[in-house]
Amino acid sequence: MRIYLFFKAITLTVFFGVLYAASLFQETFFGRTVVAVGSDTIVVIYALLLAYILLGYNRYTLPFKPFPFSLALYLIFELIFFNISEQNALLYPFFQSHSLTILLFLMFFGLARVEIPFYLKIQPIITSAGLVLTGYFGYLLISDMPLEISGELGIIFLLYLAVLAATVVAGISENEFALWLKNSRRFMLLSIIGFSAYYVFLRPALMECPGIINLVEWLAVVGIFYKLSRDFRQVMKVDETDLIEIHKQRVSLKKDEWMEEFRKAEKNFIENGIKSHFVAALCKPLFDMGWSEERVAKAISPVISYKDRKIPAFSLKWEKQIIENRNRKNREKVVVKLLERMKEEGVKIER
Repeated sequence: MRIYLFFKAITLTVFFGVLYAASLFQETFFGRTVVAVGSDTIVVIYALLLAYILLGYNRYTLPFKPFPFSLALYLIFELIFFNISEQNALLYPFFQSHSLTILLFLMFFGLARVEIPFYLKIQPIITSAGLVLTGYFGYLLISDMPLEISGELGIIFLLYLAVLAATVVAGISENEFALWLKNSRRFMLLSIIGFSAYYVFLRPALMECPGIINLVEWLAVVGIFYKLSRDFRQVMKVDETDLIEIHKQRVSLKKDEWMEEFRKAEKNFIENGIKSHFVAALCKPLFDMGWSEERVAKAISPVISYKDRKIPAFSLKWEKQIIENRNRKNREKVVVKLLERMKEEGVKIER
């Protein structure tokens, strides 16, 4: 990690060193000013990008990493718009008149990219707040653009990030509605994109056919409602561990070769979610004790019925980490509950 960061810092330094020299001697090399840029601007952009790299070195400084990058982007955009103002006289005045909005847009975009390495419970709140504020200032920028559909595009952008923020903040809770909201992220975001394309491009062409428009829009509403309601029903689940019957058979499985194998299988299940090894290790001693197939099936049902929570599409890095940690804890709870039920059955497995 250190070598990688050092290599990135050296590469950045070499690149901006060449860029700085070129800015000073471009008239000598090319006979004219190719890019109008001040040497102090290059130094500031370099310092901000270097800070962006170095802040990723330590977990304590990691949350501040996106902000110098956002400031560097602001200066880069300003430099680009200024240099192409001769080709398009509207861009740089637009940038100047909306400079504060653009800066806030980029800063809140940086807030949405913040990763908290310690207090993960507040991570969804921070990211969601950043997304909503990014969407709001993005809406202000887009709606002020000199386009006929700028208002519609601004609303679409705001709606997209608001829905994304809602699915992100759902990570705070573990209830069925929050899980459904997170798992529906891809469908809802793709629906917004599809509806936006229809509203902007296809609907104007169908204005002379209001019947077709009504039919298409009602079919879309019914289809979306059906898909979301079906997904919500699938989230509701029954704890099959209650199907285990209680029988009194006092057997204690001591530490031996089987126990060593059981520990390996248990670790594979908890750490990696591998069921097959764990199920095989559980079934062998139960069949050896004369248990019927039906009784064994009921005993191991907590493992068989357990499913990891899927990582939603378009998940952020910290979201994946939280879901993986929760899945690991849930698998461990399944093992503990299974062994407690086995003990009630009269089979004590020493961990």
